[in-house]
Amino acid sequence: MVHLISEADLVVLLAHGLGARGDLPLPATALAIGAAIAVVVSAVAMMVAWTDSAFEELAIGRRGPRVGASPMRLALVFTRLVGVVLFAMTLFAAFTVTDNVAENISVRMVYVFYWVVLPLSAVVLGDLWRLFSPFEAVASVLEFFRSSTQQDDGVEDQSGALWGVAVALLAFLWLELAYHKPASAVMISWYLATYAAWMIIGTVIGRRRWLRANDPLGILVGLFAAIAPIHVYEGRLRFRWPLTGLARVIPRRGLAAVVLVVLAGTSFDGVSRTGMWADLMGDSRGWSATGLRTVGLVFTIAVATTLYLLAIRFMRTITSSTRDDLEDVLALSLVPVAVGYAIAHYFSLAVFESQFLIIQASDPLSKGWDLFGTGGWFTNYTVVSTTTIAWAQAGGIIVGHLAGVVIGHDRAVKVLPKKHSVDAQLGLVLVMATFTVIGLLIMVNA
Repeated sequence: MVHLISEADLVVLLAHGLGARGDLPLPATALAIGAAIAVVVSAVAMMVAWTDSAFEELAIGRRGPRVGASPMRLALVFTRLVGVVLFAMTLFAAFTVTDNVAENISVRMVYVFYWVVLPLSAVVLGDLWRLFSPFEAVASVLEFFRSSTQQDDGVEDQSGALWGVAVALLAFLWLELAYHKPASAVMISWYLATYAAWMIIGTVIGRRRWLRANDPLGILVGLFAAIAPIHVYEGRLRFRWPLTGLARVIPRRGLAAVVLVVLAGTSFDGVSRTGMWADLMGDSRGWSATGLRTVGLVFTIAVATTLYLLAIRFMRTITSSTRDDLEDVLALSLVPVAVGYAIAHYFSLAVFESQFLIIQASDPLSKGWDLFGTGGWFTNYTVVSTTTIAWAQAGGIIVGHLAGVVIGHDRAVKVLPKKHSVDAQLGLVLVMATFTVIGLLIMVNA
């Protein structure tokens, strides 16, 4: 008997089942205050002892084994073919299979595999989307039919802005967190179709260079992958200290918007599960509920953006900096925070819903198949305890903010005048501490 859940149950699971306050041995307020103090103390210690940027050199890392060109090409052909099959199956299922989450695999593929598993795996394993992206496969096919003089070097276009990427990610977050039927395969099908059309048309016109600069999922996974301890540099696998790769990310215009949309959107996910929000929603249903959640999502993003821009304004005032990209440079410090929030809000979803996804993988088009022999499997809800979940969530938020302070300090001493690089960071450190408190309080009250 296949053990699956209803659409209503999935909507609850999309709340990402945060651990109860009783799962942690410390009261919520004490934990939040202690974590904020840890962030401030760590920042002060770095300001005193760490006066020069070090991450850009460390980001290159130590050389690993060299993989031959032919094996690398064959591996890429295989991974991108798998990526094409997965995306095509997801899109086909969204359009053709019954609009029921127990039968339509597209819901879990989008919300679990593409939005959670892939980006978080990239934090450890590197840029997986570049390996499995179906649009990279499209770019490769186009290049194959072009003459050698037309080959694209694959280097990202660093001159363009990321505003379109931020809007696309906001649209997805609206579908997930504000729309009253987030598990609707109809809405998912049209979002995927629009996304695919945008990527394919852009790749046909602008080639791989355009794709790598404008793919929303590619940009997000790439940012998370910059934290990873492994990466490919000049055709060779390299090993480096975690976080250091962020120092080599080019801060294009709109990068801050991308990171803040993701970070604040995930925060709103937690806010929308609190008792306060439930009281505000009352008996709202349908489009009325969608409207309220949309206002809440936009308001949360606006608050996070305001706090961050105030910290940047303080930096500019202290240093008299004339850099017009300072908010995008320092936005790299928010990437680990976004990762921490993703762990806090999506950990339980990944643990339990990935098991459902494996079950559905045996019959992705609801034809009665059992391709991999997993159709009769059951979800193991005891694979992790509620205490483990709670600690993983709290740890994600705390470690994410501490890591954000580290990368923020490294970038600050790199781009700010030496005599002001310490005191100018105080505003950003206070914002980090504030985000820590808010994140933990949301987590334990959701």
